[in-house]
Amino acid sequence: MAKIAIVADSTTCLPDELIKKYGIHIIPTIVSKGQEFFRDGVDVTRQQVYRWLQEGHRLYTSQPSVGDFLNLFSELSKKAEGIISIVLTGELSGTYNSAVGAAKMLADFPIQVIDSRTISMAHGFVVLAAARAIEAGQGLAQAVERAKAIIPRVNLFAALETLEYAQRSGRVPAIAAFVGSFLKICPILEVKEGQVTIFARVRTKRKAVERLLEEAKRRVGESPVHLAIVHSNVPEEAEGLKEHVAGLFNLVELYVADLPPVLGVHAGPGALGLAFYKED
Repeated sequence: MAKIAIVADSTTCLPDELIKKYGIHIIPTIVSKGQEFFRDGVDVTRQQVYRWLQEGHRLYTSQPSVGDFLNLFSELSKKAEGIISIVLTGELSGTYNSAVGAAKMLADFPIQVIDSRTISMAHGFVVLAAARAIEAGQGLAQAVERAKAIIPRVNLFAALETLEYAQRSGRVPAIAAFVGSFLKICPILEVKEGQVTIFARVRTKRKAVERLLEEAKRRVGESPVHLAIVHSNVPEEAEGLKEHVAGLFNLVELYVADLPPVLGVHAGPGALGLAFYKED
């Protein structure tokens, strides 16, 4: 184990090969159906979640408990010299508060909790920044600094097939869901500084993807870029977009990541998005 352990919640969307490569510890968030509770990626699969949504089940999500974090932190403290825990934005979840609460219970052990101010692979890129700093031999303070430096630079856009699922969860105004459905509009959401906003409304999914690419290109230009394609249960669309992206950007790295169940509950099936940031 690295001297500094990295802990992230399961909304990072990091591909399994990166989690394994950098020894990142993932703590699952929770999906509930009725009185049943499932740990994201442990007790429930993406396919199960999308099937439940399409069957009309009402699903909810919740953060890991203080105890969940405490158990993992305590285990890691026996092997590592410090812990950096990077979690999804506190504007959308209580995960940050759970992690902070657990860290306070181990006050004698160096634990830094970072609010990534974002979700999905934008969050994942923040986690990777810290993990790569540690792999390069940097200490806890330097890795924390590197991760925090990435936070204002990451971008995340997602084209949804419908706002129905986000409306159910209260992540966007109900009126927006109504208008989107009535006019057959495909919404593009942006996550920035912890907030989810409607960036644009277009008529079709194809037009939405074109708009995603145009905006990403406008923001990064010819600069080297770290980029990930995220999707909810549409792997063929994601792979097709990957081929297009490969010829459009000056790529440092490119990944395809399926949204984990806890994010799929809010995005619904069919979402397609981009997470990216420019190289230094």
